[in-house]
Amino acid sequence: MEAAEESDLARYEHPGTTDADFRALFWKARLSHRRAGNKTSAAAPAHQDSLRFARAHGLADAEALLSALVKTYLDENEACLNLLVSLRDKTRFQGEIKFVEALARHGQGNHDQAILCYHAALASPGFSAIREAWRNIGILQFEKDECPEALASFHRALGQPGHDDEAFVWLQLGYLHSNQGDPATALDCFQKASDSADCSVHAWPELGQLYLASGDYPSAIKAYQIAIDHPDAAGKGHLWACLGAAQSAEGNFEASIAALKQALRFPADVDPGETWHNLGRRYADMSLHRDAIDCYRRALNEPDYQHHALTWMTLAEAYKAIGREDLEEICWRNCSSAYDLEYPDELEPET
Repeated sequence: MEAAEESDLARYEHPGTTDADFRALFWKARLSHRRAGNKTSAAAPAHQDSLRFARAHGLADAEALLSALVKTYLDENEACLNLLVSLRDKTRFQGEIKFVEALARHGQGNHDQAILCYHAALASPGFSAIREAWRNIGILQFEKDECPEALASFHRALGQPGHDDEAFVWLQLGYLHSNQGDPATALDCFQKASDSADCSVHAWPELGQLYLASGDYPSAIKAYQIAIDHPDAAGKGHLWACLGAAQSAEGNFEASIAALKQALRFPADVDPGETWHNLGRRYADMSLHRDAIDCYRRALNEPDYQHHALTWMTLAEAYKAIGREDLEEICWRNCSSAYDLEYPDELEPET
């Protein structure tokens, strides 16, 4: 992809260049920065193409615009807005200027100003990122809990011209319908998004969650396996833990144990105490009570673990299963004490 972007400049270097030529390069640069996220830089090939073109054709305003653009993806929003001050009264590239300002305003948490900027971009001559603007307006409205307005904006984005894959709109629609308690529609939206190279990394975990909640465990397992295997997968520990939950729900405890062990390799992605506890439960499901006891004790030793009462209870059950009634009794006492601390306003659990 980068090599293709690097070679695109040549076809724009010809007599009679128009602003549309710079805009085409600008949106390629923006796409490159979006894909790289906060790891991007002005050295990205697509950015350099745009910059060389701007300099070659004396587009000083375009240089400032490009500098502002990259800062939005580096979370340098105040610096971005400061750069855009010099472009406030310019008429050239106003759509792109307002789009970049909207990104920065959103980054600062100023949703209303960002929405106004997107509408200004949409009203600007030559602005071509119609789909992106309406989608981003929808995201802002969704974040403001204005769900009917967000739904309308996302649907306005569909079928419009733009530079990002339309699957990003389907992805946002999936989040919205899931949030609104409409899993069937959410599932359909995430399935549409999963066909996109850019969106599949986000769509497959959501599909896994929806399939798991609906009791379609084979589909959930497949979805989580695809998500784990994605080269850009984030939060792999969480994905492994979810896969383990789906396999456990299907009754494949041995596979679940293997998945939970993988999850523990990524302690930053999971609650280690909870994962050790769940691993213990899976060993108990297979009547491997001594292995279960080891896992429960590891859970209790995790400094941030919050569910000691539950684990003391399962530990008591495991000691009972191996005939250690003396240790079982100690665990029940510890369970009662932990429960009083964790749930001071509730009755003690039945034993």
